[in-house]
Amino acid sequence: MKVCVAVLAGLASLAALQAGKPINATCPVKGPKYASKPDITVVHEGQVIGFC
Repeated sequence: MKVCVAVLAGLASLAALQAGKPINATCPVKGPKYASKPDITVVHEGQVIGFC
């Protein structure tokens, strides 16, 4: 079970690395005054979303 979780986590991070630059310039959590960071992302429905 632990191996499966580790493999899935690895695949998720690999998908984020391959996906590229986030589609948003600002943080969806803190608002438009804060820029999103390209190293804090999640892939949602095939799009890379950046967070702050």
